[in-house]
Parts: sequence; C-alpha cells; structure tokens
Amino acid sequence: MKRLYSMCVLSLAMVVLSGCRGDSEPTNSSSPAMDNPGDEMVYPDAMMRPVAPTCKAPARQPPSGPVTLEEAFTDRMTSEVRDGLLDVVEDPHEPGSWFAVRKAGFVHHLGDDGTTQALDISERLFIDQETGLVNLAFDPTQDDVVYAIYMVPPGSGTNAKKFTNVVARFSYNRQTHTIDPDSTEVLLELPDPNGSHNVNDLLFDEEGMLYISIGDGGNPYDYLKNGQRSDTWFGTVLRIDPSTSQGERPYGIPEDNPFMDEQGQPTEVWAYGLRNPWRMTLDRETGQIWVGDVGQDTWEEVNLLERGANYGWPHMEGPACYQKEDCNPDDYTVPYWSYTHAEGGSITMGPVIRDPALPTEMQGQPLVGDFVNGNVWTLYLDSNQDEQDEQNEQKVLSTLLLESTHNISSWAIGHDNSIYIVKYGAQGDGAVFKVTKQEINSTENEFPKTLSATGCFSEEDPRQPLEGVFPYAPVATLWSDGAEKKRWLVVPANRRVEVLEDGDMLFPVGSMLFKEFAFDDVPHETRMLVHHEDGWTGYSYRWREDGSDADLLDSQEIVDLNNGIRWVYPSRSQCMECHTAAANRVLGPEYLQLDHIYEPLDSSHVQHDVLDEKEFFNEVAQETLEEVTQSVDASVDPFDESEDVTLRARSYLHANCSYCHRPDSTSTQANIDLRYTTAFKDMGLCNKESEHGNLYRSDGSELRLLKPGEPEKSILYLRMESLDLFRMPPVGTGVVHDQGLKLMSDWIQSVESCP
Repeated sequence: MKRLYSMCVLSLAMVVLSGCRGDSEPTNSSSPAMDNPGDEMVYPDAMMRPVAPTCKAPARQPPSGPVTLEEAFTDRMTSEVRDGLLDVVEDPHEPGSWFAVRKAGFVHHLGDDGTTQALDISERLFIDQETGLVNLAFDPTQDDVVYAIYMVPPGSGTNAKKFTNVVARFSYNRQTHTIDPDSTEVLLELPDPNGSHNVNDLLFDEEGMLYISIGDGGNPYDYLKNGQRSDTWFGTVLRIDPSTSQGERPYGIPEDNPFMDEQGQPTEVWAYGLRNPWRMTLDRETGQIWVGDVGQDTWEEVNLLERGANYGWPHMEGPACYQKEDCNPDDYTVPYWSYTHAEGGSITMGPVIRDPALPTEMQGQPLVGDFVNGNVWTLYLDSNQDEQDEQNEQKVLSTLLLESTHNISSWAIGHDNSIYIVKYGAQGDGAVFKVTKQEINSTENEFPKTLSATGCFSEEDPRQPLEGVFPYAPVATLWSDGAEKKRWLVVPANRRVEVLEDGDMLFPVGSMLFKEFAFDDVPHETRMLVHHEDGWTGYSYRWREDGSDADLLDSQEIVDLNNGIRWVYPSRSQCMECHTAAANRVLGPEYLQLDHIYEPLDSSHVQHDVLDEKEFFNEVAQETLEEVTQSVDASVDPFDESEDVTLRARSYLHANCSYCHRPDSTSTQANIDLRYTTAFKDMGLCNKESEHGNLYRSDGSELRLLKPGEPEKSILYLRMESLDLFRMPPVGTGVVHDQGLKLMSDWIQSVESCP
C-alpha cells in the first residue's frame, strides 16, 4: 500500500486566513454550519450497538455572565455571504441598511427585502493569508461615497514588493444599494514586502477626518524597525482629510498633524510605534479612538490613540521591553491595557459600550475580543484604588465577559449603539452575533455539574463507563506531559459517523467524547467534548482529591499537582484552540489512527472494524473506508522501533501538530500542510525558510524548518526542545518530551535531501 506523509510545527494565530467555499445557496439558522459537521440522517435504532439510556449530550451550558450572543441577520446570511465574511458595516445615513464585507472582494447589501451584491472587485485583488478586501467605511459627511481597503498584485513600479495596499474611494448609489467599481479613485498606495501586517482599518471621526491603521510591513516574526520611524507609513495610524485635495494628492493633510517632512510640512502620520493594529473604534460619546495592536511573542495590547504618540514597537511589546534591552518604558506611550498569550493570541479591538439595552454597570466600558480563542473582555478603571496623582495612574481592570470560541475578525456598532461581533468565515461559516443582555433564568441549569451526572459513567465509580460508552485509543497520541490517558466515545444510536477521504471522521450532533488524564492511575482531569446543535464545545471536570467524582470547571485553572507537574485545566475557548474547525473538531478518532487492536474495545479485531460492525459508520462511508485503506497505510506507534523511522516521526507529528498545520486553519501562519496523508514534497517544510522571519543560530548559520541531516539547524527540532516563548506547541504542555525529541532527531538525520 502507498505511504504518504505529513509534518508539524505549531504557531500562534494572527488574523484573517483564506476561506474555502463559493456556493451561493441560502442557509438558515437551523442549518448545520461548516463548523458543525455530521450526518443528520435518522436511522432505525442500531441493534448491534448497545446504548446507555442516561448518556445523552446535554444542551450547551448557558452563559453565566451579564450578556450573551444572539445570531443576527440569519434570514439574510446566505452561504455566499458567510464564505470569507470579514466585517459588517451599517450605513450611517440609512439606519438598518447593513453591508457584509468578504475577503474575496465582495460586498453584499443585507436589506429587509433580501440580500443583494453591492460590489465585486474580486478580479483585481491579491489574495494571501492577510490580504484581500479587509475593510469598508461610509463617509459620514457624504451619503454617496464609501471607502475601502484592499490589496492588489504589485504594479510595474513595485515589482520588488509582494503586493500593494490600496485605500480607495467609490461612488455609492443609495437607490440600488450598489457601489460602482468603475468609480474607483485611489487615495493611497503602499507597496508591501510581505504577506501580513498590512493596511488594516478605516475610521472616520466626528469631524470627518479619516484614520488609517497600518502594520509594520513584516511577516509575523520579522523584527522590522519600521515601528520606530515616523517618516514611513508602516507601523502607524494616518490621519487625512478626504473632503479636499492637496496638490497631486486626492486628499488633504490636516495642519495639526504632529509630524513634519523635510520641507516643514505636516505628513499623514498621526501616531506610530505599532506592530499590526487590528481594528479601531470611535467612542461616540467622548470622541476617543481605541486601537488594538496584535503582539508577537507575549503581549496583545489596547491603546488610546493620541496625537504624536509612540507606542514602542519593536523596542517594546505590550508593557515590557522587547527588542531593546536598555529601553525605558517612560520613553513610550504604554498600553492602556494588555494581556498575554496565555489568555489569547490575536486582539480584535471592540467598541465602547453605549447600548442602553446592556447592563447599566457596563456602560462606558471598552470591549476587547480575541481572534484565536473568541474571548471577550470588558475594561474598567479600579474604583477602589486610592486617590491618584500624576505619578500614579489609575489601574485598568478587566472582566472575562464571554468565551465565544468564534474567530472574532471585527465588531460593528448600529445607529442605536447596538453592538455586534463578526465571526470570520474561514470555513464558509461566517456569522454575525448581537451582544444582548443575559436574561436570568429561574429554572435550574441542568447541565451536569459532575462527571457522574453526565449519565455516561457509574454513579458509584465515575471512572467506570456505562455500557454504550465505547473505549478507543489512537495509535499515535498527543504528548500531555507524561499523563496516562483513557478515552471513550458516544454516538447516538440513530445517527452515524461520516469518514472523509483522508480518514477524518465527522461525528453527528449528539456525539460526546471523553478523555481522562491521570498519573500513577490517579485521575486529576476528565475532559468532555460535546457536539451541540450549534457546534462543538469542550468542558473540563477536575477530580476531587478523594477520587469520589470530578467537578465541572467554569474557567481555566492552573494547579501544581503532587508530582510537581504544573497542570492547566483549560477553559472552553482554550479547548477549541486545538480542536480546530479545519481538523473537524475531533482529533483522535481518525480511521488511520484506529487501525490497530485495543483490548478494552476488542482483543482480536482492529478498532475501526469493531466500530463498523456496531454500525457506527454511515453507508456512504463504506466506499470511503476502502479507498482510504488502499491509498494510505495506517498510522503507527511512534515508539515502536520495528517500524520505519519516517512513519513513526510523521505519525507523532500528525497527532501532536496537524490539527493546526493544515489547509484552511485559522490557528497558524505557517504555509505548511503537516497531515500524515500529505506527501513529503507537498508539505512546504524541507529546507524552507521560516515565514516568521530569518532565524539564526548564535554562530550565524541560518536555520530551516527542516534541514536535511541536521536537527540542530532545524526549527522543527529546536522549537520542540525549547521551553521558552520559542516553544512549539505553545499551549497544552510545559515539559519537553525527550522520547519524542529523540525521534525527531533520528528522523531528521535520516532525511538525506529534499524532493
């Protein structure tokens, strides 16, 4: 049988990756989204499969905070609009008239009488990880003009650059709700050397001045000095007057802009020292402008936009010195608030709450979202702090408001100050959610608060599953700092699992998966992954010291176990950072991973055959199963030395890394496909430079993602070896896997050349 291969190195998410669907059939709120896969066909009860009557997937646990999310525009969000959805904008001159912005170059009018296409500039765009059509803004002073940011291929004068950022003005027809592509008037052009950190956002202030946020022009891990230059547009926020022109410029430069050119004339730059400012928002009550700046290794930050401010990048990241050891934070404008990559990975700045329908105590608080895990915070000043003086600034506090699990690409504000979250449609599953007040339900929440209450385990001994809760074990497992693991799965008797051509499995609504973690056979955590009607969510149960049961956790906890291991009990949003939509949420139960005997399930037959006999798979899956077994060998035990070292290494890397490193993943910037079923030549790994910038060893030699025969010059190996910010994977483990590291070294040494 043919053997195909795959690889891995995990990286933090930034923002805005490619979508994948182009169909235009309408959908509705009851239709399963791409993030909600599974066979919904109803079958007769399976006689071959025992079931536990008490073991049924619970309804999603309702939010416990003061607000919740309510999906909006469901009658207007066609599948076409959802694909690559990046932003929604309301026309300030026509309340209730909304427009959806798609990365591929389309704008759609979401009208009361239906959804229509308002603009198509798809043929002129350059599409890459963070490029495309990224923003739309209506001119508040003219009702027939809109502005847009997009990227085009490099022109004749910019061939050395990768693409060109464009800020353009268009004519808008209010009667037809269409934007004329032939009316394009380019205001700004900025050739860009890389595929990220581009021109990102447009914002009008109350005086009609247009603010434009621009990244530093680098790749995610480039240490460019553009941020510390006020004489370049990179790493800045610009401020221009689009209502006038100035010489050859189709816009004016306000006289009170702070920086001057060589002739002593003001430039477009309003503030600088930024890395990748993603989304700005105007507080309509105070006139303040807020900017979120995406960090690199450790910090994400919120800034209040100030005239002439230097926000420090790359000398500082967040509140800490970064690329300049002797830096003085007093030399820069420090962030209003910042959070670490233990709490998220890519900031999306939100609006200030002025919606009277939301709780009174939240009014005036800025909202902050994270693209990677969907967390939402509110910020407020510490009212209990002692009286402040000029030398002692008031402390900013935060509250984790929601763990949405959505890839938050944008926020929107309605004319009535209503607030909306935009979920990026990377998998064709874009959506818009309105932030609403959480109504207190007097009915007791029936979500199981203990593991025994799930009805899937014995009440007397919650470590023992009931009949109908099936054990399974992948042959190649995820490294979890040496923890022993047991796993079980539950599929409703009247539903089936679909198998894809690469062996991935799509579990239907109502499915549940459990994983127990233990040391020396003493459990400390059991995780439950549930396929609710509206998608997957993970829950964590922490075992009591006496082992009598495990209790549901509402948020992340970090505990030092008795054996010295620092264990992270993940929050629900953190669970979904690894259980990615690109990997179809379920990781371990894959056809190629279950092609071996697991005695707790059956002592004489491989697992997928046992499950097939018990009618787990739908009828269509049978042909797919045969194709999978004919084209690809099963995964192998990475530490079975009787197997080929290449198969062992790739099985290990598939289990530990491919959930992020695969096509359409929003959890990585690396342009590599690291699945086991991917041919070595197609992985984009061998002898390739890092897309995170040029990395060098102390002896000056360049590193490669995988350098044939040289582990010590291979980023793959070095990042697995590290325990600092360079470590991969950056979450879920804090102990180097020595056995896995040796396997990587052996395999890299066996690679003689690149295909």
